[in-house]
Amino acid sequence: MSATLATLRAKVGGDRSNSPENGNQHRTLILGAGAVVLVGALVTWLLAFSSVFGVRTVEVTGTHTLAASQIRSAAAVAHGSPLLRLNTAAITHRVQALADVASVTVSTSFPSTVVIAVTERVPVGYVKVGTRFGLIDKTGRQYRTVGSAPGTLPQFVV
Repeated sequence: MSATLATLRAKVGGDRSNSPENGNQHRTLILGAGAVVLVGALVTWLLAFSSVFGVRTVEVTGTHTLAASQIRSAAAVAHGSPLLRLNTAAITHRVQALADVASVTVSTSFPSTVVIAVTERVPVGYVKVGTRFGLIDKTGRQYRTVGSAPGTLPQFVV
């Protein structure tokens, strides 16, 4: 029965498993899939590993007492680092280690910018520390020592 089915397919033209047309379809499919993989690999490399979308600018906002250069130095963002691979949590942690920083938010902006938004501590009083004066913020933390008593702030005696 299978011999008759094969003969019938050959007469009607239904058996195309060995036709050149079928080979072209397979070749086109393989080339298309290869092109998609190649483009995907190129886009991945451009975004995650090359410096094409790397850091060129570090913007600092919200500073009054601290200089933007101090924030950039503490952030330690390497020029050219791919934006997608930046560890913004680590940058946040490094900037928050500065005594004058109450909070910080780090974000990225394509194609090449890191934005560091800082909220500085605001003194609400001071304490005398030897011959100097320690500024106290609203949380009760002494965060900076100055040489002269701030005239507009109350002194806390502990």
